[in-house]
Amino acid sequence: MRHASNAVGQLLAISLIVLVVTIFVLYNYTVPSDAMDRYMTLLSVMLFSSISYGQTATSTAGGATYTNPILDSMGADPWVTRHDDYYYMTYSTNDNITILRSNILTDWNNADVKLAFSPPVNTSYSYDLWAPELHLINGLWYVIFTADVDADSPSPNQDMLCDFTCPAVNHRMFVLESTTSDPWESDYSMKSELDTYDQFAIDGTYFNHSTGLYHVYSCWEAQYISWPSMLCISKMSNPWTVSSALSERAVISRPDQPWEKTPYNRTVNVRLSSNEGPEQLVNPTTGQQFIIYSAARSDNRNYCLGQLELVGDDPMDPGSWQKYTAGCVFYQNPDTEVYGVGHASFTTSPDGTQDWLVYHGMHDYLTGWAARTIRTQQFTWNSDGTPNFPRPGIGPYNVPSGQPVGGSSSSSTVSGSASAGVSGSSGSGSGVGAATSPSAVVPGSTAWGAWRPSYSSTWKTTWS
Repeated sequence: MRHASNAVGQLLAISLIVLVVTIFVLYNYTVPSDAMDRYMTLLSVMLFSSISYGQTATSTAGGATYTNPILDSMGADPWVTRHDDYYYMTYSTNDNITILRSNILTDWNNADVKLAFSPPVNTSYSYDLWAPELHLINGLWYVIFTADVDADSPSPNQDMLCDFTCPAVNHRMFVLESTTSDPWESDYSMKSELDTYDQFAIDGTYFNHSTGLYHVYSCWEAQYISWPSMLCISKMSNPWTVSSALSERAVISRPDQPWEKTPYNRTVNVRLSSNEGPEQLVNPTTGQQFIIYSAARSDNRNYCLGQLELVGDDPMDPGSWQKYTAGCVFYQNPDTEVYGVGHASFTTSPDGTQDWLVYHGMHDYLTGWAARTIRTQQFTWNSDGTPNFPRPGIGPYNVPSGQPVGGSSSSSTVSGSASAGVSGSSGSGSGVGAATSPSAVVPGSTAWGAWRPSYSSTWKTTWS
């Protein structure tokens, strides 16, 4: 990150060095005591100014900028939330649940890293841990995530039952629970599998409403009807328990628009047509409630964000939801070579005056899923209360209002990894992983493990 304040900081540092050298010389020669006192006073003032400047300078004062991506290594499905003085981010590391902590939203390369959960072998959640989210509910933190029993390799007996090939047929939703109200110092343990009626479920999230808590996720019509993937909603009695029966589960969005299909406006069949990655977004001024979701296919350039607005009183009533059908609300920008933008989450600037979108996108989109990196940009609101998303780009952009200029974490440490040791419980799969468990992924590395299966990128269409 480049800061406009660098020249001022360098001048202060040079002045401080000159003063220190001068004091050294004065101590070695006889000088009047009042002259020495003046030099000491000046030294103190310069030292205090230098330290204070480094601690309190912010983006609004220094005009600092950043560029995308905000994490050098590969990453997808980012979830960012702000709590007290820190941002917390988690995303798909595939083999475990890793949490990053930083006081800077726009640079995660020096973030603190915590291994929150490493799954034991031979469970229904041992493989393909995708799209984790960290939510504070009733004083505890809950991590909701997708996992699989067989690493996208169902038996031939299962696969033959699907109308299309269905490697993800056994994906389900799971919940971890923290031990305390502190997201960083807590241990995390398996709380429950969410009831998705023994059917495909990925990218689940919580939807908070005055009528209660809901689970919104990407679903199929039935266990072996593998396409399209839609958005389903069910009622919850607590963060780990679904109270709706299958007959009560509602579909609130289907990929029925041209931009929700792969390739664009596919008419042959519903294969590769999808709605996924739903996230709740509330207008802080009007109170309007939205679900911003991802549409099309996450391994290609056409991946984009769609929008639902809750216009009725009952989230379980499909008629209460209104889809924006004019097109994606956030989509690829060939002018800046940013493609495949989706799976977003939302947060605010440190001072709470700005709203920010965190998402993944691609540059070398022909590489597919492996090309995804994490990015962020500010967004605003339209006069009708709907979100006004920018065009995706690289920047440079102004950093969030109130963001401190300087390091991006408190200590840049790795917590709970094999290299750093483990605190808390050490039993495999009982919370924080043991020292022999897979280590937390360290920002800047490329050791992300296996990703979603690679399919041939034969499409050549673009969204228009």
